[in-house]
Amino acid sequence: MARKTRNQQPSSKVLTVDDLRVGIRKLSRRIDDLTSFDVNTIEERFDSSAGALTDKINITLADIFGRDTPEYNDYSIYSLDTLPLVMGGPDHPLPEVREAYQKGINDEVTRLASLRETLEEKLKDLEAQEPAHEERDPSRTPPGNRQVFIV
Repeated sequence: MARKTRNQQPSSKVLTVDDLRVGIRKLSRRIDDLTSFDVNTIEERFDSSAGALTDKINITLADIFGRDTPEYNDYSIYSLDTLPLVMGGPDHPLPEVREAYQKGINDEVTRLASLRETLEEKLKDLEAQEPAHEERDPSRTPPGNRQVFIV
């Protein structure tokens, strides 16, 4: 009888305080990239500069969370273009294309800002816990407590 295999869910990356700080800075840069992107430079649908920006966002998410993680899968994007894809249909007018990209950019800024806020919250929580995890100075250990018991 053949063995049944279970689909293993990808696991989340455990982010350290440093990972969170770097991730927050990177997300801020991607948000700045999105807000400074001028949709009036778009001359056609499936614009390469918008595609490059999408790639930068996904690379940043992979740097923070790792590929094939639930977080990467939740936040990665395919395109900033929000127009429907119709095979054999008429081309969309350029103003409509630009408007669709602007909507996609605005939506992505909102999503990344929300993600950044979530990481900032996690960072504050971890920083609040840090003193409890600090290693104790052995010179401050009271005498008589340095015994090792092997059972």
